[in-house]
Amino acid sequence: LNDNRKSRGGHIDDKEIDELIAQWPAEVQETRVKGRFAAFLGAVYKTFNRSVHVIKPFKIPDEWPRYRAVDFGYNNPFACLWLARDKDRRWYVYNEHYQARETLAYHAERIKQISGKERYRCTWADHDAQDCRELKELGIPTMPAKKDIHLGIEAVQAALKVQGDGKPRLFIFKNCRNTAKEIAGYKWREGTETKDALDEPMSVNDHTCDCLRYGIYGIEGKFYFSESDLS
Repeated sequence: LNDNRKSRGGHIDDKEIDELIAQWPAEVQETRVKGRFAAFLGAVYKTFNRSVHVIKPFKIPDEWPRYRAVDFGYNNPFACLWLARDKDRRWYVYNEHYQARETLAYHAERIKQISGKERYRCTWADHDAQDCRELKELGIPTMPAKKDIHLGIEAVQAALKVQGDGKPRLFIFKNCRNTAKEIAGYKWREGTETKDALDEPMSVNDHTCDCLRYGIYGIEGKFYFSESDLS
C-alpha cells in the first residue's frame, strides 16, 4: 500500500492513504499495509476494554435504527442481541437474551417481551432452515446472516477501535453481561504438537459474538445490505 503514495512515486495522496489505514482495526493493519501474514493468536478482540466499551444504559432515541441478531442453540445457549446505531455510525448493544435448554416458543416469547413495541430494520439469524421457519411462525421473521467469519470479525474489530475523537464505534450496555463476557474471552483456536492451528476462533462461548458479527457485518459488510435496503 505504501508504494502507492505520491511521496514515494505512486498515484495516491498520502493523506488519503493515512485516512484509509486509520479506519482499519489494528489487528489487520500489518497485513494490509505491509503484506505480512496475520497472526491469529490469543484474543480475537484484543482492543476490547471494559472501561471503554461497556457503558451505563440509557434510553435509545426513537429515531435511531434498531436491529436484532439471533444465534440458535439448545444445549448451547440460544442468544439474541438488540443493537442500535446512531447518526455517527456508532453501535450500541442495548439488550440481550441468553438461555440454554429451552424451546423456540420460549425464546420467541422472551424476544417479544423484551422488544415491546420497538420496530427493527432487520433481524438476522443463523441459517438453520427449520429453526428460522419455526421462529417466523412464532412471530419473529428473520433474514439469513452473512456468515463470513473473518470479514465479520474485521467489521467488529473496526467498530471496537478508538477513533480520533477518543471514542470507539461500539458500546455495550452494562446489562448485557453475557455479551461483554464472551467478547473478552473470544480466542483464536490453538494448535497442538501434531496439528497446526486453524485460522478460526474457538467454537465455545461465542454465541453473542456470532450475533454481534451478524449485526455489524450485516450493515457494514461490502456488497451486502445498505440502510436503504432495509427501510
